[in-house]
Amino acid sequence: PVTTEVNGMLLRRFERRKNEEARPIAVIVGWMGSKDSQLKKYLSHYHNLGFDTLSFAVGPKHILFPQLAMDQMTDVLDTLHTSKEQNLSSPNVLFHSFSVGGFLFGQCLRCMDQFPDTHGQYKKLIKAQIFDSPPDMGSIAFGISKGINLPVMLEKPVEVAVSLFLKATENSSGVHYEESRQAFYRNEAQSPALWFYSHADPISRWQDCEYVWKRWKDQGQDVHVQSFENTPHIQHGRLHPELYFGKINEFLKVTDFKHHVA
Repeated sequence: PVTTEVNGMLLRRFERRKNEEARPIAVIVGWMGSKDSQLKKYLSHYHNLGFDTLSFAVGPKHILFPQLAMDQMTDVLDTLHTSKEQNLSSPNVLFHSFSVGGFLFGQCLRCMDQFPDTHGQYKKLIKAQIFDSPPDMGSIAFGISKGINLPVMLEKPVEVAVSLFLKATENSSGVHYEESRQAFYRNEAQSPALWFYSHADPISRWQDCEYVWKRWKDQGQDVHVQSFENTPHIQHGRLHPELYFGKINEFLKVTDFKHHVA
């Protein structure tokens, strides 16, 4: 594919053959601080299925200052909208979000409400959603302390410092967190969803994951689940690739992308 950098994100698009339909875009939201090389196997999987991809990752500042996360997701929707308007891609979109990507998806849903004329349409154009180990907002401090590759001896002090920061900003940043959480709970982009999580993950607690996906099911959403007993946070695809990517292909067969895995 041809790779273009757009607002710090990497858009990979394949040249279209004559009479070939535009490809859909898979938005790959990496875990906090993930490098492009670490996302390669996931990007390649979607490229092989006939998707273009838009990929990026955020850092701790996007979590501590959630308006930055709103700006990031506005950039994502702007890029998708431009690509659709220029007929460079199919209007249909898939989101594959790792860890903090669950929070970002909540912010993305809020962006759709803020800009209904241009971005509200994506509530219907997102045709499939995949979430790998999304933590609840209550795990922010612990997740940041584990996610920035600190020496073990510094993890607890950082967790405490972040907790104090969150307490001090509960009337500003805290409002964003709660609105993102509620948007995620409602999930007005009601396309089929696939969840991956582990019973051994202290960041993305299985109880929190089950609470959300069961809530979605009660709201009428088509939800598919693959849980693991012992895999660490966001390591399912690395440790169990056949099961992980096989489950993705199986899931896509019940979405509007079923012809990509025929």
